[in-house]
Amino acid sequence: GARRGPGRPRRHVEEEVEPEVNPGANLWVQMLQQQQTMHRQYQEQQVQAERHHRKMMQVLQQQRAEPPPVQPQPQPNQGAQPQAPRGNPIFREFCRMNPPTFEGQYEPTEASEWLFRMEDMLEDLDCTPAEKVTFATRFFRGSASNWWH
Repeated sequence: GARRGPGRPRRHVEEEVEPEVNPGANLWVQMLQQQQTMHRQYQEQQVQAERHHRKMMQVLQQQRAEPPPVQPQPQPNQGAQPQAPRGNPIFREFCRMNPPTFEGQYEPTEASEWLFRMEDMLEDLDCTPAEKVTFATRFFRGSASNWWH
């Protein structure tokens, strides 16, 4: 490209720059405020998840401390897991939902996510709180299973 000439002279450069600076500054302020809001929301979610985790652990420990319900027909070959409610149609329905296993991770967010998913799945089932605990603990693996037993 050849130049055609000097072109139009620049007009008041200061006037053009000033309006662009203010919207940019406002944008940064808005972005910073949004980031702070998101951070506060994240912290609140973490606190809520930790409370939820503690509550569920208390419920599990209470259920564990209670004597197990008497079952009319004990099932052979229990192995390392509690008595399987295999004959229970609600448990079969629960298994069809493909519930996640829990290995006993020490990461609170992973444990909380597992609890939230299990609660969501169990919420729709017509079963007692004790059955919900039994169903959920059937999906403990590794250190979680060792802790439970």
